[in-house]
Amino acid sequence: MHAKHLGILLMVMLMALLLHGCASLPPVRTENPMEEDLYVLATNLPDVHADFFHDGTRKELRKLYDQVAREIGSLDDTDFYFALSKITAFAHDSHTAVGITPELAAHFHVIPMNLSFIDGAWRILAIDADRRDFLGAQVLAVGGMPMERIIGLARVLVGHDNEVWLYHSVARLLHLSEFYSYLGASEDPLANISFTVVPYGSTEPVAVKFVPRSSATISAMQFATLYDVVPPTGISTLPYRYLTLDSHDALFIQYNVCASVPDYPLSDFIDEVLATIRRDAPKRVIVDLRYNGGGDSRLFEPMVDGLARLQQEMGFPLDVLIGEGTFSSAVMNAIHFTRRTACRLVGSPTGGSVNHYGEVASFELPNSKLPVMYSTRHFVMDPSHAPGPLIPHVSAGKSVADLLAGKDTVIGHILGATTEISGTP
Repeated sequence: MHAKHLGILLMVMLMALLLHGCASLPPVRTENPMEEDLYVLATNLPDVHADFFHDGTRKELRKLYDQVAREIGSLDDTDFYFALSKITAFAHDSHTAVGITPELAAHFHVIPMNLSFIDGAWRILAIDADRRDFLGAQVLAVGGMPMERIIGLARVLVGHDNEVWLYHSVARLLHLSEFYSYLGASEDPLANISFTVVPYGSTEPVAVKFVPRSSATISAMQFATLYDVVPPTGISTLPYRYLTLDSHDALFIQYNVCASVPDYPLSDFIDEVLATIRRDAPKRVIVDLRYNGGGDSRLFEPMVDGLARLQQEMGFPLDVLIGEGTFSSAVMNAIHFTRRTACRLVGSPTGGSVNHYGEVASFELPNSKLPVMYSTRHFVMDPSHAPGPLIPHVSAGKSVADLLAGKDTVIGHILGATTEISGTP
């Protein structure tokens, strides 16, 4: 080889080695348990994840790692949890996250209220019973920080592959006072914190102050919620159920988790539902996947195939309900319905993406003992589908007015119901 060419080749190899070294993490030599946990997370997670760098580079991870490492000296246990969440969120994967131990949970302080994104705004979903008049109120700011700013800062703390799941996941943090102090919306997680809200039915903003409580104290409090009046087709604690919507001659099937319970196996439930349809010949069948966070998608396929056969034979319309809580395997089930039956998807975009990472495994950090969940497989349900959620054929979202009145907005949209919907199990 020509000497000039050899020199160029050696220089290219040297540059590649230097660049790789810049992006790699140095071996950890520390007695600081937080530094060790951070190092274990940042080195182990990319190795075990199905494709950790599908939407980022090693150089970007190294920059993030250095940023978190510089913060460690000033972090307490709750701050460290949020800092670690930046590493798992880097995967841009809704299934990859750092979990919380009971010991860590005891360090958090809870604001006696919950928020949810409803009717295009952040609204109070639950609040201490003495202030129930604020149910449904729109929240504009917390500690003077606008909600748009809070969501923007939280984006790097929450693993997500679409905006629906981002909002769904951030909602789980919006009652933690340490969350606001970490973002800079408050200086002290133990101090009173002010929410700027517009009460439902009003146009004038007011300030509402909350006292952060310990988890033990909060569990003894009484709360009012937008779900205090639950319609027959509302969320249920049962894994699956069905009922006849009497005045509309419709069979409603709710599937809340992709799993089977020993005392009422899913296979028995499916057989019973299909036999009921054949016997009673309802004019419409509705399958509700709005609250299903996933599990094993294969378990529900006999229901999909059974309804497909009966629909061809009996000709009934079939509606499949989806929403922000439809995630992972439940999204797969919804897609199976669209491919095997003549169904309509009704509701709002799903929290889970059509093509997504999943099949979760986990490992534990050595010092904090925090569990780390990660994806081991990439599911491609539709190669032609744009990145993001499954979109319904018919859009029908939640309404504050209907929630307060105990009405199911989506069911009402399907049935054109103007009166209460009753059901018989």
